Amino acid sequence: MRDVVMNDTFCWGDERVASVHEFVRDRERRGKRMRDGEGQMQEWAEGVTLEGLTWGDYVALDRNAGLVRSTISLAFSADGKLFASTHGDHSVKIFSYPDGTQMRSLEGHPRTPWTVQFHPQDSTYLASGCLGYECRIWNVETGACLRKYKFGASISCVSFHPDGDILAITSGRKLLFWEFGPLSARQDTLPLEDVHPAANPYHMVAFHPSGSYIMTGEKNDASEQGTVEGVQDSQFTLKLEIRRFQRSIARLSRTTGPFELGEIILRVRRAVAYNDAGVHFSPCGRMLVACIPTPENPMKYHIAVMSLFAIAPNQPAGTILFSGPIDQGRVHGLTNLKFSSTSSHILAGFSFRRSNQVIAEIFASAVGNTRPQVRVVDIYSLKKDLNVIHSLTAEVSLEGVEDEINIAGFAPGFGVSDGIVYGTQKGRIRMFHGTSHEAYFMTLAEYCAKQRSIQASLNDQESNRAGRLE
Repeated sequence: MRDVVMNDTFCWGDERVASVHEFVRDRERRGKRMRDGEGQMQEWAEGVTLEGLTWGDYVALDRNAGLVRSTISLAFSADGKLFASTHGDHSVKIFSYPDGTQMRSLEGHPRTPWTVQFHPQDSTYLASGCLGYECRIWNVETGACLRKYKFGASISCVSFHPDGDILAITSGRKLLFWEFGPLSARQDTLPLEDVHPAANPYHMVAFHPSGSYIMTGEKNDASEQGTVEGVQDSQFTLKLEIRRFQRSIARLSRTTGPFELGEIILRVRRAVAYNDAGVHFSPCGRMLVACIPTPENPMKYHIAVMSLFAIAPNQPAGTILFSGPIDQGRVHGLTNLKFSSTSSHILAGFSFRRSNQVIAEIFASAVGNTRPQVRVVDIYSLKKDLNVIHSLTAEVSLEGVEDEINIAGFAPGFGVSDGIVYGTQKGRIRMFHGTSHEAYFMTLAEYCAKQRSIQASLNDQESNRAGRLE
């Protein structure tokens, strides 16, 4: 590996950056491209951060969690300084990160907001959609609702195009696009109707990081589920389709009528997901993670990282690059799958009901009066063949699991994910933030020396192996 730096510090102007974390953070803030070896540094800093997460703090809310009720959805702003959550009290709450201070509560949805997303280029704005058929675009700083539209069915998902001028919306069996115009102006445009009608309800939509593709998730009916020896799988799944997206589609007149999106580049017939939290494009744009049936048994599942594009003549789009087993109880409890900022780690979040076999097995093996713990978040590393490198746990009692995860995500720090935030069925939000790990204190010179030592050890092992072969 080529050395990133040769001294204890690296300088820009009058500033001196001494630690790996500071280097990665300042490089990202300045929009600098990573040089050889620096991407590896990001992945290392992220890995040691995530492995070091321990105790999480519950965020103070403006109302008692019992009144807030469930936390349904959660989204971070592009700069990582804010996150938003939606709740059963019909509110959208805004928090600063990493201190977790609630800044505002956006009120006005007639029913529970099911989905929320920040504008990708200006964190002043966000969009939310509710079960009361309504989609809103808000000014986070003032709390004002800038745009509002009522559809013909519940809003299951919203997704901004990376350019920030188009909002994709799923409402019942319809996929719609809303080119809402400059949010600083008091103008309004109506969404296009019947853009891509489906046979069954949509549960999610997501733009690819490039903006050139769009993914939809349509609920599978009973005839599309797997069967083994006449027994049909009861697991809830979505049919995922990734299609090419042309910007001109969203600018067509409302009078043009229904039309089709671009060609399908990848179809996943069954994925365990209830909304957009259960499947995710990698930030690098090359991969997709989903929980899908194993090739051997359509009623057993694994977590699979798939290529979005052909990587060789015999490796088309959809080729499984990494996979990890997941037992049936965890399949039933799975609510989240998310990539980290570097695309090198994956988060899986779980909501376990008292009847889940995972909980039954924990109680069966419990010893003494100590309260048993269950893993509610698992963190996987792609560099370690999708093995779990760290887990977050919650207490289990006769009433159930203390934290049943509805929504979880990595906190997108500057270039690396430096924490995890999740929302629970009880309406609470919990933050795990890594600030005491090795990357915060190791200097760049120490990091480079460590990498040289590792490389030298690998070279020695290779030499010894070659000598034995001779």
